[in-house]
Amino acid sequence: MERNQTPSQPTTITPDSKSLRAALAQASKQANRMADAFGLKVPAAQVEQVKQK
Repeated sequence: MERNQTPSQPTTITPDSKSLRAALAQASKQANRMADAFGLKVPAAQVEQVKQK
């Protein structure tokens, strides 16, 4: 990888946003399943908090 490459350019190791969203959704579902198995509750993020980050 070149050092002069701008961070906004995707590389072979940078997944696209669609892949990231799918991975996040899958991780969220898995976290909820694990929490259910252990009798815990996973707090849901509010839309406003997610948009600010």
